Amino acid sequence: MSELEILTLMNAQFTTNGVFLFVGAFLLWVAFRGVIRIQDQGANLIQKILSTLFSLGIVYFNLLQVNFIGQNFGNSAGALCELDSVSSGSQGLIDLIGCDGISNSLIPYDPIFAVWWLVITIMLMAGIWMKKEDLS
Repeated sequence: MSELEILTLMNAQFTTNGVFLFVGAFLLWVAFRGVIRIQDQGANLIQKILSTLFSLGIVYFNLLQVNFIGQNFGNSAGALCELDSVSSGSQGLIDLIGCDGISNSLIPYDPIFAVWWLVITIMLMAGIWMKKEDLS
């Protein structure tokens, strides 16, 4: 496989990831709308459990998409390492990622991003399970 083919495949995967991240953002908006509805109109135990499962599923889906982005970088850098010669841009990607790739994990490799997803999860769970008076 040539350098151009590797980079083209990497960019095609980023396009796919972008679509899935857009869907994930939309689903996250839907989850927060559900939290607002629970806060305004109340919900029984079954509705809260289902909303919790839905919200956690959305967080999982988004973390999985972020993991796929890291895997795309890692797989592309690994494939570029196998070539005899690469351009300076591709060498920069290899220098940044390395030939071993990125570990497969749902925990984001950027600690700020990990804290951000933890805050999102806490906001969703607090909105579902706490009373409106306790949140203000």
